[in-house]
Amino acid sequence: MKRRLNSFYHTCLKIPLLILILNVGNIELAVSQQFNPETLIGVEYTQIDEIAFFTNNNGGSARLLRNRSFSISDIVQGGRHYVFLERLLPTGRKRFKIIQTLDPGKVMANEEMDISGLCSDLNTANEYIIAIVVRDTDGEVFKNVRKAWKIDVKNGLFTPIDPKRITCINEGYGL
Repeated sequence: MKRRLNSFYHTCLKIPLLILILNVGNIELAVSQQFNPETLIGVEYTQIDEIAFFTNNNGGSARLLRNRSFSISDIVQGGRHYVFLERLLPTGRKRFKIIQTLDPGKVMANEEMDISGLCSDLNTANEYIIAIVVRDTDGEVFKNVRKAWKIDVKNGLFTPIDPKRITCINEGYGL
């Protein structure tokens, strides 16, 4: 009888330890299963909410690039920005294929992700520049750029560039 009780107590003491180990395991599993935007490369869509992760997105913006065969999109989901370079597919209707993704990192409350095509590199306008700009002025131009990338359509890449060289037009100027 004493042996059974010892076995019972020994088992009961193991259960909380087992639960603790399982909980830690679930936390690690949840962290490892966070959304990876690179999994979207190759995905085709007409409306962004066709992609399950973006069903309840917080908005964003998009524009066609000059050659009209590519577009750039910035979708906000859960406070994070997801930037896509997309090819416009020749289907007779607007259908896109994601060919590259960019994780710009955290965009602070006093910043914005600028994909407008109104940025300049050393005062030369370049529609292929996107940037995180700090909204620290009501002036016509944002000069405080925290991060910047150049869109390389030929190779389907976002190439980091020196943000100190970049300025972007403040689309809200004068409003």
